[in-house]
Amino acid sequence: MYVRLSTVSGDKPSILFSRIPADVLARTDITGADKAVYCALALRCWVGRIVICSHEKLAKRAGVSKRQVGRSLKNLGEAKLISRGNKPWAKGVTVYRLMSPLFAPKKAKEQGRESRAG
Repeated sequence: MYVRLSTVSGDKPSILFSRIPADVLARTDITGADKAVYCALALRCWVGRIVICSHEKLAKRAGVSKRQVGRSLKNLGEAKLISRGNKPWAKGVTVYRLMSPLFAPKKAKEQGRESRAG
């Protein structure tokens, strides 16, 4: 499922799309704000599962406060939808990993089939 996020930057509105697994949207153990933060993470994750993004940027994209982003990231981690970690080469930077198979990198064999079929 794709979710459309509208933002206004300056005078021009911009429309962004984010891939969201239907099972995430259907979950009742996370809040709407948690789902909005998940959407903001997914918006930045098109290849592979890794997302590097500040709380400020996530808050702006999700339409929630930075404090709510922190709570939502905690809830998403407890729900096993994301995992968090730090990279040794980027001190103080948190890396988020989306756990859904939707964001899993494709294997080289599968990519080769798609390129031949297309």
